[in-house]
Amino acid sequence: MKYKKRSLKERLAICQMIENGMPAQTIRELTGVSFSLQQLWHLNYEIFGKAGLKKRKYRVYSESEKMFLIHEYQKKDVPLLRFCVEHKVSQVQFRTWYKAYQAESHLPSSTLPLSHKPQKMVSKKINDRQLSKDELLEELAYLRAENALLKKVKALMDEREARELKTGHKPSNH
Repeated sequence: MKYKKRSLKERLAICQMIENGMPAQTIRELTGVSFSLQQLWHLNYEIFGKAGLKKRKYRVYSESEKMFLIHEYQKKDVPLLRFCVEHKVSQVQFRTWYKAYQAESHLPSSTLPLSHKPQKMVSKKINDRQLSKDELLEELAYLRAENALLKKVKALMDEREARELKTGHKPSNH
């Protein structure tokens, strides 16, 4: 579907659908709005209320402001999307600044998460020596659940591929 500009009323309605528990796929089918855009609008709405859904222009930042934001991001343990929304900076622009900073500082490029994976699926970085037995058991349960989910997804994908091969269709690479 071709990109369509959405009114404030439409963006607010989509945020309310999300708040009412409607699945992102259903919202996408009804409105044509991608999951990532739904996520961005909802986070803006969550942080700034209705004002967060109003269109705004991104401003030009000085080098010192860029460095300040990069150092702030490094100090905080928040997802990139949330950080960018809170600071009203474009994710694309922030990634560009961060990559340039990494190149100048000779930092490994893996220090900035560039994927759009939901935070629930990203395992927490932990120091096992500082965790209690209960916390370790909780982490183990989380990892087992994540592993079970990944196995189920793989089984479903294998089943779909086998079904497509059986009917003579070429499996997609999605």
